[in-house]
Formats: sequence, structure tokens, C-alpha cells
Amino acid sequence: MIAGPGLRRRRDDGLISDVVGFWKEAGKDGRWFDKDKGFDRRFRERFLDLHMAVATREHDGWMETPEGALALLILTDQFPRNAFRGTGHMYATDPLARHYARQAHAGGHMERVEPDLRLFGDQREAGTLDQIPDDDRTASLGQGDRRVRLRGNARE
Repeated sequence: MIAGPGLRRRRDDGLISDVVGFWKEAGKDGRWFDKDKGFDRRFRERFLDLHMAVATREHDGWMETPEGALALLILTDQFPRNAFRGTGHMYATDPLARHYARQAHAGGHMERVEPDLRLFGDQREAGTLDQIPDDDRTASLGQGDRRVRLRGNARE
């Protein structure tokens, strides 16, 4: 039996909520930028298959909503940094994360994401400190008095 669009949408909404909920909880626990092997293992075990599906563009439709866009960013940027720490694969989906970040900003999604979570769209749009930005939009993201914490370093 083939699942109809309504069933797939409910399934996708559940997956999106799982990813964003897990990441929010990690932030409350102060784990976003910590090196914690136990957390990395739990994150990898829970979302590896979903990361791989996102990396093969199976969930591009999630970009239709702010929470879906955030989930795509988490799975292509933050997930690999934790799940594949210390390996080349931790950067493998960076181009896709930048693509999603551009789309999220163009669609106005990041403005509708909770303020604490906007960091993950902004840093990818600008390029994290371990990446060279791929376009000149970086300058516009750093304007104003806003300070963004990236991987333990302050950036204005």
C-alpha cells in the first residue's frame, strides 16, 4: 500500500519535531558546543538514517516550513559535527547546509524560528568559523550589535 500525502506529511511533521525537540533539549543541557562522546553517540544513533536521507535530498519538502528548514539545517550542519567528530565526514554536507540556509533566509523562515535557534541558520548562511564563506552575504549577517557564539569563539 502506498502512503498518501496526508500520511507522509504527518510522518514528516513527527520527524521534524523529533529533530528540533532533541536539539532544543540539547541546548537546555548546554551540549550544543560541547565535546561529549555520549551525547554524540546518542545523536548519531537516533538520527543517522535521517541525516543520510536528508543528505540525498529526500526531505527537501521540509523547506516549506520554518521548523522543517531548521531541521534540515540541524541535520546537515550540527548533526555531522557531532556524529562524525574528528573525521572528514563532519564537513561533507556543508554545501547542502549552505544551500538550505540560503533558502531558509530567502523564505523568511529564520525570522520565525525561536531566537536561540536562529544561530544555526545564521552561522551556516555566513559560514561557520571552520569554513570559508561562499558568498558576500556574510557581511550583512554580522551588522549591528549582535554577537554570535560559534564553537566557543565570539564573532561580531
